[in-house]
Amino acid sequence: MAQDRFPQPWMQSEAPVLLTLDGVCEKEPVVLLKGHTLCFTGQARSGPRPRLHELAEAAGAKPQKNVTKSLDYLIVGALSQPAWVYSTYGRKIEMVLANRKTGASTLIIREDDFLKALERELT
Repeated sequence: MAQDRFPQPWMQSEAPVLLTLDGVCEKEPVVLLKGHTLCFTGQARSGPRPRLHELAEAAGAKPQKNVTKSLDYLIVGALSQPAWVYSTYGRKIEMVLANRKTGASTLIIREDDFLKALERELT
C-alpha cells in the first residue's frame, strides 16, 4: 500500500508526481527586505550563506537559520535542483507549506528575486 512506503501524505499517491520549484516559488513577488525575516535554503549562486546573511542584514532584513511560522521569506538558492522533493533543502520548503496550512504567510522566492530586492535596498 502507498501509505506504508511513503511517510509524507503528498507522497502517498500511486500516480507519478513531479514537484518542482516552479510549483512552490512565487512568480514576480514584491520583496521587501527592511524589517522582514528571511531564511535561505539550497545552494546559492551568488555566494556562501554567511555572506548572504551579511548582505541581507545590510539591507535591514533579519536572516534566520530555520523556518518559523513568522518567517516572511524562504529564499531558494539558484543552484538548487528543480525537483526539490528529492533534495535535503526540501525539508524547509515542506515546513513552509505546512505552516501555511495553520495561517503562516511565508513566501517562497528564488535567489534572483532576493538579489533584485537587495539591489533596490542598497542603491
